[in-house]
Amino acid sequence: ADNPRVIGIKESSGVMQRAIGISTRYRGRIQLVSGSDDIAWDFMQWGADSWICGPANCMAKPVCEMDAAFRAGDHARAKAIMQALWPAMNVLESGKFVQKLKYGCELQGNPVGECRMPFGPLTDAEKAEFAAAMQPILNWK
Repeated sequence: ADNPRVIGIKESSGVMQRAIGISTRYRGRIQLVSGSDDIAWDFMQWGADSWICGPANCMAKPVCEMDAAFRAGDHARAKAIMQALWPAMNVLESGKFVQKLKYGCELQGNPVGECRMPFGPLTDAEKAEFAAAMQPILNWK
């Protein structure tokens, strides 16, 4: 904690208690970095000042709007955006994260190809589930 080269800890276990522990234990010395996309808003409530966000590849506009709203102090708007993002982020966190991100890019009109081995392709059912969860994002204004 006192190494000048350590400026932040990325917490990506999905366990809020760990994020809260980092935030309270190292406040003012080490930044809490959100690495759990589906609970990023919660991390921000506990002082996270940054977010390593894979889903921003296929949900850039609402992700950026959520972050901007939170930083502007409009926590209610940030929460509402996170509630719209959450279904897709929850499906992402259920498995095949990279494949779903790539498919999300395709749904946005930016096909980026299949994943390299050893990642396998998504099944039709997995595509349908993620596409349904992405609908609010695909229709984002």
